[in-house]
Amino acid sequence: MRITGRWLLVSWLVAALVMLGLDGRLTAFLAWATPSTLLALGVGALARQQRAPSFLDRPPLPYRYRVADDLGQPIAAVIAAAEHEATLTSGPTAPGSGDELRKHQREVRSVRR
Repeated sequence: MRITGRWLLVSWLVAALVMLGLDGRLTAFLAWATPSTLLALGVGALARQQRAPSFLDRPPLPYRYRVADDLGQPIAAVIAAAEHEATLTSGPTAPGSGDELRKHQREVRSVRR
């Protein structure tokens, strides 16, 4: 809708509200329109919330992100986790993931010390 169409719509709405006010029906209209509008907005918000994906259904974060979020981890461990995951074929069941990755990180830590 172009700007002209918006101005036309607004002018008709203002004219309708003025006519309702002159006729004495503006308060009745507002008493009906306000709760109806709030009800429609509330139902829309509830439907939008119910359709949103649950945060409980999200897949777990990859191990490299959990390592990166742990501020106590040295940067070498974070880099090692990312490099190790980059060498994997794919997914959490790929060879070298899980316990192998933790073992690799322990080795990196022992080398740094």
